[in-house]
Amino acid sequence: MVARTRTARNAILRDFPIHYKPGNGRTVIACGVSDLPDGRTAHKYVDRRKHFQHNRNAIAWAVAVVKRLREMGVERLLVVDTYTGTEYRASMAMLEEHGYTDRLDSDLQIFLPLKFWDVRHPILEAETPTPSPQLALFEVAA
Repeated sequence: MVARTRTARNAILRDFPIHYKPGNGRTVIACGVSDLPDGRTAHKYVDRRKHFQHNRNAIAWAVAVVKRLREMGVERLLVVDTYTGTEYRASMAMLEEHGYTDRLDSDLQIFLPLKFWDVRHPILEAETPTPSPQLALFEVAA
């Protein structure tokens, strides 16, 4: 179940935690919510080796958490793979339009296939530094 804490829809948020109690009985922080330049964003940091659904080729969010995010006016989703630094971004509208529900362990989840995420890899997209000119090997300095 999602925590019962309430925040104003128009309050400025920075890393507001969303608590969730999955079927295993322990409470976890499912994600954080922050007001970023591109809108109110739910963000979570996971290691893709453990938390991505490779057999479904999708990223999942618990249905109860998504319900709470809707109540808070979240517009965007951000998932950061801590193993590679890759960022996955999608809108809540994309999740609602293309996501599908299925049970994972004992919890109902909404899966959004990776093809609907905007993927940004910081290393691959980094700008290449301009090389500094190399000095001539046998040139005599004036």
